[in-house]
Amino acid sequence: MLAVSGKAARRAAVTALHASPTKLCVATTGGGGRFAAWLVAEPGCSGTLLSATVPYARGALAALIGTSDTSCSSATACRMAEAAFAQAEELRDLELPPPAPAPRRPDPEAQKGQGLRVGGRTPGLVPPPLSPVIGLGLTAALASNSAVPKRGEHRVHVALRTERELRMWELRLAKGERTRDEEDLVASGVVLHAAAVGAGLDAEQHAALALDGMLLDGEQVQEMRSQPGQGHHDGTDSTSAQGQARAASDREEPMVVHEADLTGAGGSRGRQAGPFASFRNNN
Repeated sequence: MLAVSGKAARRAAVTALHASPTKLCVATTGGGGRFAAWLVAEPGCSGTLLSATVPYARGALAALIGTSDTSCSSATACRMAEAAFAQAEELRDLELPPPAPAPRRPDPEAQKGQGLRVGGRTPGLVPPPLSPVIGLGLTAALASNSAVPKRGEHRVHVALRTERELRMWELRLAKGERTRDEEDLVASGVVLHAAAVGAGLDAEQHAALALDGMLLDGEQVQEMRSQPGQGHHDGTDSTSAQGQARAASDREEPMVVHEADLTGAGGSRGRQAGPFASFRNNN
């Protein structure tokens, strides 16, 4: 069963997310729907959430990511995150206040003899600073409530697109150990963790809270990280979502070395080099 402490931990992560200046768009399919509900349930959501999309039908997902390949994979999650990021930039720009009208130039004839300086440059208007935005994408294959068990692994793929990088998380769930509702809870937790990371929150204090008490023995969240412009030996365009996902998964040399804790107080912390940085619950 899931830990009771998880709800309070998730609320803490959401509260920290709302306190940050980051705004986001998210697209989820196959699961992860609780993430948007968690954001809306806490005060301050209007300063964080720009849009939440659930392209559940294949046609809806294909229209969002621009390809008929809608398989549950890291590449699909990356395309969803890219689409969400593009939408976030557009919506952020739409929220900017309209430019103030330029001040009227004084009439030199009317100011003659008044001792006022005529002429000179009109001071430029300084635009307000832009809020940082991120895009999140999730695709999941979770347990089915039908009498026929789902074939294949139960898995979650999440991607985060920021202005500087593309990050991906993958979780293989222990099959048959949870209900669909519980698996969806875990999937939503992975998205919340990604959002916390994208907002620059401290992983120890906030980002790790998103998955507090959720992972079972032997389960691990694997992370990949890619930066725009990285080359790849097969000629794939690494600036695209597909190219970055493939580059991250195919590279043989170490790509990420970092330290984090995705499992809360019960999990183990690890520092691992390689295409994936892995963290697991060894309780």
